[in-house]
Amino acid sequence: MIIRHTADWWDNFKRRKNRSLPFRALLAIPLRDWSAADRIGVFHHIPKCSGTSVVNVLGRWFLLKEDYRAYVQGDWRAARRVDLGRLRNRHCLTGHFDYQGVYLRDRYPEILSDHRFLLFTFVRDPLATKLSLYRYEKQSGVIADMTLEEHLLSRDNYIANRFPCTPEDVDAVLTRYDFIGVTERIDESLAKLARRVQREPVRPPRLNTTGNKRDEPTPGPALIAEFKRRNELDYHIYRRALERLGS
Repeated sequence: MIIRHTADWWDNFKRRKNRSLPFRALLAIPLRDWSAADRIGVFHHIPKCSGTSVVNVLGRWFLLKEDYRAYVQGDWRAARRVDLGRLRNRHCLTGHFDYQGVYLRDRYPEILSDHRFLLFTFVRDPLATKLSLYRYEKQSGVIADMTLEEHLLSRDNYIANRFPCTPEDVDAVLTRYDFIGVTERIDESLAKLARRVQREPVRPPRLNTTGNKRDEPTPGPALIAEFKRRNELDYHIYRRALERLGS
């Protein structure tokens, strides 16, 4: 029994993206949320949209169940899932869920059909997202020889592919999300999210920022225009998020 619990703890620890979150959640969680299971938070963390900063805030509101194992070892599809049946309102499940086999529809399909799960995400201006991704992948050596133009004109609709969604089902997919924050309005977004999850607002730290913008090439007007043409679906998602945030 002790060996099994130790293995479960180690398995959960390896999934975590941020292993130094504060324990303020223990004081922030309302008494009811320790046992109720009618509003269980699920954060779909889209890369390069300030998600690490959001996770830090969530760690002050909830006991996190982080499922980032794909980025620690091998094939995430073979990893043990978080047991959703054991989650309560005191928990928040977080993860990228952003490629075939581990999209939410694949890994946790019950979340999409059960509205006890409060599903939310954050998105960012599509060009800013790809520029941040370019800096990150350059810094990590993933695209050492790729130019900015080549990067911007590859992997079209990067944000849409993280859900995933297509022009035909994008609005239906977004409708299932109870809340969509916007990186450029992160303070306002988190204040509104705090009201949805019945927590006190917390100012987010700036975490996981990548590179020095002054050192990168700047896309010209023609490249930006072509990027926008190729990424119309991402811009549609971003506009919908802004509209929902302002409503």
